[in-house]
Amino acid sequence: MTLHQIKTMLYARKIKPVNIADKAGVSHTTVRIVLNGYGTSRKIQQTIADMLNRPYEKLWSMSRHRGILSKKRQAVND
Repeated sequence: MTLHQIKTMLYARKIKPVNIADKAGVSHTTVRIVLNGYGTSRKIQQTIADMLNRPYEKLWSMSRHRGILSKKRQAVND
């Protein structure tokens, strides 16, 4: 899925970055970094997958993101 599709699913379920941050034990800023494609975090991505009741692999398949994300990606602290 694309980040836009993931964000749309979160919006439809009224899940905000602060909700994800609370569940993952990180700051909402770190969640936004991941949701905007500037970084990756398995912990945050897994939390989002759990909150959306989707398998991690289907939601965050990196092969589907290639060519879509042009932003510099970096791993954030897990």
